[in-house]
Amino acid sequence: MLNNLLVVGCSHTGVEEIVNATRNATGKTVDTVVGGFHLFPYDSTYIASLVDKIKNELGVRLVSPSHCTGHIAFRLFKEAYQDRYIYGGLVL
Repeated sequence: MLNNLLVVGCSHTGVEEIVNATRNATGKTVDTVVGGFHLFPYDSTYIASLVDKIKNELGVRLVSPSHCTGHIAFRLFKEAYQDRYIYGGLVL
């Protein structure tokens, strides 16, 4: 069961930093992160490393990226999380 949900806006300070600060402040894990991850300016190498950190080091079990996450990051999160990925934007 996924209990601890973190909703982020446009994560200019770094979505991984927001997850880590939340874990430190609450003493709890963050199971799910929803919102804008602000990764559109970064390349696939940086984003792949970040995806790995969020999933494996920080232990986030489900992601729902939206808004300013960027197409490369949408794809890399979907590949890494598979059925634990929920696209958080409009699908046309």
